[in-house]
Parts: sequence; structure tokens; C-alpha cells
Amino acid sequence: MNFSVSVGRGHLVEYNGNFFTGAEQLKADGKIIFQLPIDEAKKLTETGCRRTEFLMGANDQINEPIKVSFEIEHPFFFRGMRPYTYRVFADGKLIHEVTGF
Repeated sequence: MNFSVSVGRGHLVEYNGNFFTGAEQLKADGKIIFQLPIDEAKKLTETGCRRTEFLMGANDQINEPIKVSFEIEHPFFFRGMRPYTYRVFADGKLIHEVTGF
């Protein structure tokens, strides 16, 4: 699954994941937030989703920083044969959701 999402004014979140190998990379404005399997930046929520939170635009002099949450929902049974759901939130609001491999 590969996708990119525009967040706020001029900010970009990019996700690249290889379902077969398990390699993942999340970038915010070109800066790597996490990279698996190298980083073990896995944080599970109470629903069993993996969630990563970070700020975008913290050094921006004009606009307020945006709190971004990236979430991956794994199916409970037969994980290797069922699609995952990917969600991107900006300041608590869902801005992108996609399901696939």
C-alpha cells in the first residue's frame, strides 16, 4: 500500500508499505517518522490498532502546528490474507482512510 495525503497548507504525509515483506516507511514533509523493520515504533491502541503521532509545521512561523495521527488497523484473524485499514487524522479529524494490501 502506497499513498500520500496533503495535511494543512503545504504539508505532505507519505506512507510506503510492502505487504509481502512487511517493510514500512512513514514520511512527513520528506522526513522519516518511522521505518520498519528497522525501527520498532509500534504503539498499540486499546482497539489493537497501531498508532503513531507526530507534529507537522512546528517550525512554521505563520500557521499553528498540526497534530497528525497515523493508524493501521490489522484484522484479528488471517492477517496475511485480509486487507488492512489505514487512517490519517489531523488535529483529531479523519482526513484520509483507505483499505487494502
